[in-house]
Amino acid sequence: MTRKMKTRSNRQLLLGHSILHRWARDPSATNWTKSQIKKEHARLVKIMKERGLQHNTPLKFSKRWK
Repeated sequence: MTRKMKTRSNRQLLLGHSILHRWARDPSATNWTKSQIKKEHARLVKIMKERGLQHNTPLKFSKRWK
């Protein structure tokens, strides 16, 4: 199943980006896989850049991810 964050507005885009970073730190906060999070993060970063928004926060996964 393909999962996507809402990105219609910049507010939705930035909220989704923030949520992905939280999930990367805490796998118990989501039922998404590590792969799904990585893929969606890349998609959101691409959209951010297309909209002229800055991105300087690499996605860091905690050691709790298997």
